[in-house]
Amino acid sequence: MAKQNMGVTDYSGCTEKHKPSYGRVTAPAISHGGGGGEVGGVGGESKFALEARRASTSARRLSAPYVCRWNQEICKQEAIAVLLGPDCCGSVCTDLKNDIFNCGSCGHICFYGSVCCNGDCVDVFSNHRHCGVCHNTCPFGALCQFGLCEYT
Repeated sequence: MAKQNMGVTDYSGCTEKHKPSYGRVTAPAISHGGGGGEVGGVGGESKFALEARRASTSARRLSAPYVCRWNQEICKQEAIAVLLGPDCCGSVCTDLKNDIFNCGSCGHICFYGSVCCNGDCVDVFSNHRHCGVCHNTCPFGALCQFGLCEYT
C-alpha cells in the first residue's frame, strides 16, 4: 500500500503492478506569496523572488547556443545581443552596461540593493541621477529618497 508523507507518495512497498506508470514521484510545488506576509498578497518583489529571478537569468545565460568561449563574435549577433548582451565574460554572453553580475567588467558584482546602470553599480534608492530606475534624474535641487524624487 502506498504511504503519504508531506505530500509525496511512497510506492516502495507496492508491487510493480500497483506503482504509477509514469515511473517517478515528484514533490509538490511550493508557492510564495507577495508582500504583507500574505500568500498571494500584493507588494514589492521579495528577497526570495529577486534571488529566483537572478538564478533564472543566470541559467538562461548558460544555455549551450550562447557559449562564447571559442567564438566571442557570437554575442554580437543581433538576436543574441538583444537577448543576452553583446559582451563575452568567460564563456557567457552578457551586457556589461546592465548585468548586476558583470557590471562594467567581467566578474564585477553589484551588491544587494544596487543596480547596474551604464556599467556602474548605483543605489537607485538615493542616487539623484538614477532615482528609482536607471537614468531617472531628479530635478535640480531635488533629493532622491526611497527611489522617489522629493519624497516627503
